[in-house]
Amino acid sequence: MSRGSRAYRSRPLHVRLHAPGFIQTPHPLRNAVRRVIGAPNFLRRLQFRPTLELLRPVSNGPIRLLEIGCGQGWMSLEAAGVGFDTVGIDPQGHPGWPTLQHGKVRFLRADGTQLPFAGGAFDRVLMLSVVQMLPDPLALLRECGRVLADSPAARLIFSVPGPYPHLLESMPAEELRERMRSLFRTPGRIWYDREELEVLLQQGNFRIVECRQSPGPTAAGVWQQALIQALKAGREPSLKALFYRHYPRLWWDRGSECGAHTPGWGGEWLIAAEPVR
Repeated sequence: MSRGSRAYRSRPLHVRLHAPGFIQTPHPLRNAVRRVIGAPNFLRRLQFRPTLELLRPVSNGPIRLLEIGCGQGWMSLEAAGVGFDTVGIDPQGHPGWPTLQHGKVRFLRADGTQLPFAGGAFDRVLMLSVVQMLPDPLALLRECGRVLADSPAARLIFSVPGPYPHLLESMPAEELRERMRSLFRTPGRIWYDREELEVLLQQGNFRIVECRQSPGPTAAGVWQQALIQALKAGREPSLKALFYRHYPRLWWDRGSECGAHTPGWGGEWLIAAEPVR
C-alpha cells in the first residue's frame, strides 16, 4: 500500500463519518442527506482520493497548503480535516466562506497570478482544473513556485484536462478548442497533451514527480459524451447531474498512474510536480 493510500485510510474518524464535500448547514434534515451524499460534483469526487494521496498528509507536524481556485471551499475544508493548515483562494469569492473558516482553514478573494503571500509561505499548492482556463498559465506557475517553500518536500499538485479522443474524432483540434472556449467562456488552452504539459512545467521551473490520469477510462468516456451533448446544446454540462446519474455506479473508476508515453483517455492529468530552483 502506498504512503498516500495509508494517509487516505488513516483520516480522522470525524472526517470519515461523512462523504467528501459535506458542508454543515443550519438544517438538520438537509445535513443528514448531505452527510451521505457529500459534494455532488462528478469529476471532483472521482478525483478526491487520488488528490489526497498525492498531497500525502502526514502526522508529524503541520503542513501549509494553498488551494488556488477553491470555489465553495469544500476541498480546502477536507484538507484541513486531515491536518493541513489550509488557505483557499478564488478570484470570485463565495458567500459561504465565513461559515467554513476555523483555526485550520481560511479563505481569501485573490488572483492566482498575483498571490498576496510571502515567498516560501506554503509546503503544498493545490489547483484543480485551473491551468487550462487562463490565458497566461506561466504567470500562475511562477507564482506557485515563488510561494512554495525551498524544501525537497515542496509540491505543486494540480489537475488539467488531457486530450479528448472521442471529440477529436469528429473535428480538428483547433476547431474543438475554439468551440469549447466559447462553451466555457474562457480564453485558456482547454486541454494539454503530455508533451505540452511537460514543456509548460519546464518553462515554469517545475518537474513532474508523479503523474496519474483521473477519472478512469469508463468515467472519462461518460464525461466526453456529456461534452458532446453540451456542444450540441450550447450550454455547459452539469457536473451535479452527472454525479447523481453516474457516480453511484462509477465511484471506483478513479484512474491510475501513467507513464511518460501513456495517451490521454479523455479525463484529466493529475500531477505532482516539484519546483526546480
